[in-house]
Amino acid sequence: MKTDIVGLTGHRPNNFSASQRDYLKEELARIIDKLEPEIAISGLALGSDTWWAEQALLKGVDLHVYVPCIDQPSKWHDEDKMRWETMLTSAEKVFLAGFYPATLEAIDGHPQTRIQVMKREYADHTYSVKAMMNRNKAMIDNSDIMIVVWNQDEKKRGGGTKQAWDHIKKKNKPHVVIDFTAKKPKTTIVREKE
Repeated sequence: MKTDIVGLTGHRPNNFSASQRDYLKEELARIIDKLEPEIAISGLALGSDTWWAEQALLKGVDLHVYVPCIDQPSKWHDEDKMRWETMLTSAEKVFLAGFYPATLEAIDGHPQTRIQVMKREYADHTYSVKAMMNRNKAMIDNSDIMIVVWNQDEKKRGGGTKQAWDHIKKKNKPHVVIDFTAKKPKTTIVREKE
């Protein structure tokens, strides 16, 4: 079942046990095999986004990363910063939601033809919640199908993944849900628009 562009939104690593992380990585690989995307879109946040990007690269899928701003990993651990830089360097294209004068110069070794600033409607100039939300909207708007990874009870859902889910529903976007809230993880593919 060939799909052109598949994006992902999901929770951070602290929301997953070690066995759930392993399961999710395997499930993402199975989804790539099933959907056969030409392009995988990742926001490169810690957790689900990074694991999606890694699986896409392992499977030979072109990676497009949508980052809210170039200092996205500034407060992360050094190991996570290195993974982020590896994914950014490995990406076919890099889209920036936050743009300010030093941005392009700050990305060493990245040909400027690979770097694009998102449309003005998504742009923000600083590291902010708004930049993250705009990044999510751009990923969804540019995907043919979105993967949503839930690991929170519906009553506790909030933040970026919830905001992205609301935008997916508003856009009536085909989606895959990987839900860890039940006793056994469940994956549901909704190919047709609801």
